[in-house]
Amino acid sequence: MPRHPVDDELRDLARGRLAPGRTVDLPMLSGSMKPLLAPGSVLEIAGASWRSCRPGDIIVFQDGEILTAHRLLLALRLPGLPLLYQKGDANPRGAWIRGERLVGVVVAVTPAGGERSRCDTAGARREARHSARRHLRWDLKKRLLATVRLARRGRSAGAG
Repeated sequence: MPRHPVDDELRDLARGRLAPGRTVDLPMLSGSMKPLLAPGSVLEIAGASWRSCRPGDIIVFQDGEILTAHRLLLALRLPGLPLLYQKGDANPRGAWIRGERLVGVVVAVTPAGGERSRCDTAGARREARHSARRHLRWDLKKRLLATVRLARRGRSAGAG
């Protein structure tokens, strides 16, 4: 049976080998990026490496056997170990991933029943950077408060 070109492009994307200038359309299946990306939205994804992505970009990365689209909040370019801090806009906390897990970046979104909008324009990228800073501040604040609570519990448990 002949292979369909879309299957080849999806396979290339999942392997991080999508040809430059090529894109793949995939549906958003979860609500982790609501309200920006609701389930049923169609994401246009271009191949990318961690080197080309900036905070605010919606990155696509390997998460076990599936592809996940989340917002990049912070990139640490350590020698031999690029680390990316990503978070779904609707998720309570973010997580670190290794840069080599990144396979693409969302360049356009078509909401279910809506109009396609670009994510790679200057205005969209400015809004995305602002959103990334807001999410990063919120995430760090929650982690700091949780650490303080744990420290207080430890101090009160050890005081007896």
